[in-house]
Amino acid sequence: ALKNKQILDSIRYAKLIQTAILPRSDLIARYLQDHLVIWLPRDVVGGDFYFLHPAQDGSCFLGLVDCTGHGIPGAFMTMTAHAVLRQVLSESDGLPLSSILALMDERLRQTLQHTSEGDALDYGMDIAICRLNTGTLEYAGCGIDLCLVKKGASSVIKATHRGLGYRLNPRKVKPIEI
Repeated sequence: ALKNKQILDSIRYAKLIQTAILPRSDLIARYLQDHLVIWLPRDVVGGDFYFLHPAQDGSCFLGLVDCTGHGIPGAFMTMTAHAVLRQVLSESDGLPLSSILALMDERLRQTLQHTSEGDALDYGMDIAICRLNTGTLEYAGCGIDLCLVKKGASSVIKATHRGLGYRLNPRKVKPIEI
């Protein structure tokens, strides 16, 4: 009973840490006046997160990430992916979104030590990323499509099917080209 309480207390504390990486509502409101965010991990902690990263040119990056795994493994991937994403976005002002995703893929592989088949766990992530700038929206995605709803009509912009960071098996998967 004591051991279970300690484990649950630890997981609840991990949820506080994981929640701390999410953008605050007031930051989102600076770029999106009307917004609603629903973030409900399947377990106490999870492998999905959303982000908003202001760019130096006044635009912002906004997106969604779905990491491999649920629960504690997913939360570890979330923290890893978030750290790599922040680093890449802080270095990427002005780059096309496809270049940002290619760089993210490379850095995530390095972080997860995916250098050859069989040397690391096959973990990674799917991502949808947008750049919002006065009146314009750019989108790129790996594994997550964009559903655009405008004046009651919807359309889907397809993402590339390959996720980021996974080990490459040259016989099965080509390097990312967006």
